[in-house]
Order: sequence, then structure tokens, then C-alpha cells
Amino acid sequence: GLLDHAPRSRIPSAMSEPGPLIRQGRGWLQEGESPEAVLEEAASCLQAATGHGARGAWMLVMAEAQLAACRPSEALAAAAEAIAALRQHGDRAVEAQATSVLLDVQLVAQQWTEAIATATDVAELCARLGDPAGEASARLRRGRGAPV
Repeated sequence: GLLDHAPRSRIPSAMSEPGPLIRQGRGWLQEGESPEAVLEEAASCLQAATGHGARGAWMLVMAEAQLAACRPSEALAAAAEAIAALRQHGDRAVEAQATSVLLDVQLVAQQWTEAIATATDVAELCARLGDPAGEASARLRRGRGAPV
């Protein structure tokens, strides 16, 4: 189970830097934990979180778990909340990650117009951050959002 892999006592939930928290949550999904277990743990960590960075990180983990559970409307809401919190935290690289997740959710939800706009935002943000791989990925996904 989830707690066998990462007991809550070892989760840096009070940490304000979002990067390690996001990696922790993504690790749970990559290790095969159920989206429901990840959602439950992330919600618990969100309650203990202080600061925009930690709250944004756990909301992003929840968005990814909602997407993995095939619940795009819930994933859209969580991703939007994550972006808002991470924007307030001021870490543009993590904000770009969250916006990229929003793009993935919009593509799954077939929100083509929104996905094209979000892909443009992600590409521009990655370009400003000097992240050519992120920029290229966003531009490729922008093409997926333009149905023919």
C-alpha cells in the first residue's frame, strides 16, 4: 500500500518547496499505487501544507491522480488550483509543470480551443525558462489540440 512506500512521517508535508513534494506524489503513481490511494494521501498532505508552494504541489499531485483515474473534470479543477497557488509561490519552472498537466487534461477532455491556448502558454513559459525540451513538447501537444 501507499503508506508502506512512504510513511507519512517521512513525507515533508510542511516543506514549502514544491519540487520534492511533486516528485514524491508522482513516485506513488509511477510505483503503481491506485489513483484513489494517491488522492487520499495527497489530500491529507494538502491539509497539513503551509504556503503556496506546498499547497500547489499537492493540488498538482491530485490533478495527476484525477487524470489517472479518468476524471478529467476533477483534474481540470485541481490543475487550475495548483497553477494559481504555484504562480503565487513564484517558481516559474514548477508553474510550467502544472500548466503542462493542465494541457494534458484539456487534451484528454477534448477541450481543443483551451488546449491550443494552454500549449502556447506552456511553450512561451518554457522558452523564457530556457527549457527547449519543454517548449518543443508543448508545441507538439499544441498540434494534437488542432483537430483536422
